[in-house]
Amino acid sequence: GYRSFVPDAQHTLMMSLGHGDSYEDYRWLTKFLNLHKINVVLAELRPPENGECYTSGLGIVAGYREIMSRGILNSGSPFYDKIPAHHQLSLMTHSSSGLAFEWECLCDPRKARFARDAFKEVIPVSPMFDTAGSSELFSPWFSAAYQQYGPSFLAKNFNVGHAPIDH
Repeated sequence: GYRSFVPDAQHTLMMSLGHGDSYEDYRWLTKFLNLHKINVVLAELRPPENGECYTSGLGIVAGYREIMSRGILNSGSPFYDKIPAHHQLSLMTHSSSGLAFEWECLCDPRKARFARDAFKEVIPVSPMFDTAGSSELFSPWFSAAYQQYGPSFLAKNFNVGHAPIDH
């Protein structure tokens, strides 16, 4: 993760990034928010395809759900270190992390309660509620192809849908 705090801030925005995103892509936004006296915590989620959930065949969604459960939805995680107790806290999810956040809150009432208590607001940005371009509901053929191909070793270093932001 990455933390950028400023004096006199009364609010902290936690941003949970998407698959393949880096905190470097958000430097301009971090500077802007700091200028407006908002502290920023960027949670850069490690690519789940490098973790046990992916290699065991559970897939990217399970990997991100595990990361979301242990990180963003866990008050004991390092993401919460040094956030002043009196601060209002907001969460902005992006892409894959939005999917993981929604699943964790829908499937675990304790996580949903934690989110309700911890965050003043949750802002989903470009939420991906199914695999990009291969929605199980709207495009079952592409979804089946993705599910077959996704766990392959050929897909491990391929980031879908993310390009560097020009500053």
